[in-house]
Amino acid sequence: MDPQEGEEPAEPGAEPPEPPDFDEAAAALRRRDRVFVFRFLLRMGVALLLGLWIFFFILEQDVGDCAARGFVGVTAPQ
Repeated sequence: MDPQEGEEPAEPGAEPPEPPDFDEAAAALRRRDRVFVFRFLLRMGVALLLGLWIFFFILEQDVGDCAARGFVGVTAPQ
């Protein structure tokens, strides 16, 4: 493949150029920006705790038992 006009071939071992619309979050993560990593881990921690809270809340409410009682009328022998 011939390089386009105005472009020089890349040197061996050189990093490929980043695309112009490179994601800002990915760039911060690549730089290992401490504030970005902290915010990212904080958000993931909050999401995990919220997910666990919802999971255990559903377990306490006996949702499965309620659903089973709802299907008794449909599946019970006539």
